[in-house]
Amino acid sequence: MSDAVHLAGGLSPDAKTDDAQVFRYLPNGESEIFSVNLSQALEGDPAANILLLPRDRLLIHRNPEAFSRPTSVARRSREAGPLSYTANMTVGT
Repeated sequence: MSDAVHLAGGLSPDAKTDDAQVFRYLPNGESEIFSVNLSQALEGDPAANILLLPRDRLLIHRNPEAFSRPTSVARRSREAGPLSYTANMTVGT
């Protein structure tokens, strides 16, 4: 699994690494979903660094605290109040 993450270009800064899911398609047409600790896998823990099979999909969630934080901005608007700052957001005058 860690090789797949590295081949995909690594993790983004807002990746949630304590809980990722593997979606596996079984030969009988059914599928299963199981959770993995991506941090442990990337640190080299052989129990967490599972072997991905053909057609497996690895879903890595975003960590909301990593890309959204409360920000205070003084603004002239009818809708005054707090704004959420997110990735790729800029402030202009």
